[in-house]
Amino acid sequence: MASWYGRKRGYSSGYSRRKGGRRGYSRYGSRRFAGKKRTSTTSSRMSMRKLREQVQSLALVQQHGQARKVTFNASLAEVKVPAFGQSAQSYYFGAPVSEILLHGICARVGKQSVFVTGVVLELDIYHAARMDFFAVCVPVCGSVGLPTIALDTEIGQFSLLDGPLDAKKGVNCEPPLWNRTHPFINGMAAGVFSENARDGTLFNAPMRPTSTGKGEVMVNGKAKSRHTGRASLSFGAKGDANGLVSDNFVRESVRVWWSINKSLPVCNAAGGYLGDRYSILCGLRPQVDPDLSLSEKPTVKKVAYFQGLRVMVHVRV
Repeated sequence: MASWYGRKRGYSSGYSRRKGGRRGYSRYGSRRFAGKKRTSTTSSRMSMRKLREQVQSLALVQQHGQARKVTFNASLAEVKVPAFGQSAQSYYFGAPVSEILLHGICARVGKQSVFVTGVVLELDIYHAARMDFFAVCVPVCGSVGLPTIALDTEIGQFSLLDGPLDAKKGVNCEPPLWNRTHPFINGMAAGVFSENARDGTLFNAPMRPTSTGKGEVMVNGKAKSRHTGRASLSFGAKGDANGLVSDNFVRESVRVWWSINKSLPVCNAAGGYLGDRYSILCGLRPQVDPDLSLSEKPTVKKVAYFQGLRVMVHVRV
């Protein structure tokens, strides 16, 4: 209990008069065991949380193996995003996930299934006008017949072109960006989106109810927002409020994380794909004024481009 001096002035039980006439809060409660301090509830809760995380981590190691990260880079160092005619179009490109699981992991360790913690997509977008971007990583039913993306497991690269991977072939080729009628886009749209958006594109198109992986989006090293399968971003060009193409490119470093946290069947005994196919579909749409003619600005060769595209798959083997 508080001292008579403290009770008389209405102080709480933790408030006591010290020797020498000084008053202050005591480090000890009124009733305590000899030599023991009062334990903080917050610190106890944090300690229990850390203990549970350690137990869960050990259980995952015993059941699925050690954590490992597999990284594949795009075969092209830079991909241009032009504006055809006097208006920009919507562009799409794909990145592999199941292909990495099959050829980059299961084929090497001799397994038909693997525990996937999550998937990461990273790229640097340089834009001279306002830009819309989205990325979605979802399972597509195997019956859809989604086209595969070529890999080179020796150098850790995946192709952005149709057909076998050939880095030399794509040096001076046209931009390897797909339109809405590409087989890969049709396959993803049929398994993921219930219909097109009002403008006929996949930007903000309604998605089918499916087990999409939640995650977060980081732009320039800062957490932008959380997502439930589809990450959507809009970028504005600095110093330009009218949506016109400027002479300066603005860099946006984008990192998208999808949380999976489950064991996925990857292939059968014959080495073919088994179960759902996980893939990443990305879209880029520059917001260029329809009345703008690029011939009026000869210094602008492209409206945007991206570099450093890579996919990282976190697994346990």
